[in-house]
Amino acid sequence: MAFSGLQQGILVRVVGLLGTLALLAWMVVHTSWYVTIALCVAAAVTQMMEQVLAKGGTAYKVVKLPGYAVAGKTGTAQVADSTCRCYRGYTASFAGFAPADAPQIAISVTLQQPEHGHFGGALGGPVFDDVMSFALQALGIRPTGVQPARIPITW
Repeated sequence: MAFSGLQQGILVRVVGLLGTLALLAWMVVHTSWYVTIALCVAAAVTQMMEQVLAKGGTAYKVVKLPGYAVAGKTGTAQVADSTCRCYRGYTASFAGFAPADAPQIAISVTLQQPEHGHFGGALGGPVFDDVMSFALQALGIRPTGVQPARIPITW
């Protein structure tokens, strides 16, 4: 299936978000002028992404990795059908990284045309949870026990 620009940019958003985090990491390593800005922005984005998994977040009851701070982003987009110039079906996604306080692993789950629901947190979240749990254990990454900062998610 070819991806259309009419998918409301969800792939661009997920790839853009992960790309932004990668760019910030590169800037920290390669350019001392950007260190303060990059760390500040990376910390703020991480805090926001941690709230997705906190009470009241869109994946609160779906991703549970006890002892680990986890950051994530859910996504739901309608899929464009060029034959009818309309939307048919959905793309659901969940992307995140752990431990959020000292990132070691990043995982992205994308489901095209899911049959039972279409929300990224509800569908991609459990897959992310299973894969991340396995990866953390397989790589011997111990829980840090750090609790995410509570920031308002609505205003």
